[in-house]
Amino acid sequence: MLHAAEQRHWRWIAAFAIAYGALALLVSNSYYQLIMTVVLVWAVMGLAWNLLSGYSGLVSFGHAAFFGLGAYFVVIAQIEWNLTPWLGIPIAAVLGGLAGLIVGVPTFRLRGHYFALAMLAYPLALLYVFEWLGYQEATMPTAASMSSSRSCSRSARWRSRAASSNRVSACRYSPSSRTRRRPRP
Repeated sequence: MLHAAEQRHWRWIAAFAIAYGALALLVSNSYYQLIMTVVLVWAVMGLAWNLLSGYSGLVSFGHAAFFGLGAYFVVIAQIEWNLTPWLGIPIAAVLGGLAGLIVGVPTFRLRGHYFALAMLAYPLALLYVFEWLGYQEATMPTAASMSSSRSCSRSARWRSRAASSNRVSACRYSPSSRTRRRPRP
């Protein structure tokens, strides 16, 4: 059974989670929704860092690799396989966990600087793998970009979505086809 102080602690956490969820339902501005989402994502990242570095004393630079692997999976699964993010995010969490397990089994045998350097190598290796595969910059497609590029080939659709942050028109990817969009009023 929980002590009174622990019960009070869990009540505060539950009250904050309910208030945060209610506030998220009331916010209609997309920027504030993004900020509220990103705050939770980075809070989870901070908790994971605290769990490993805070309790074990090992300095890990590998969190970015597993975090990025899950993020890339969600985007690529939606673009390549039309998988909804509601399914992609849990699968990405499992994929990041499996990657962490595969990397962690040999790496946790190291200590001190050797562990830190080994964990620094994994994000760099994944960076080079994703660059080699052509996924340097992957952006989440919007509903408009999904519907405008239905008739494109898969590779042209990927290029147009990946380059959407550079304002490239769909299915006509070339350096000369970059156009500036008018700012919204």
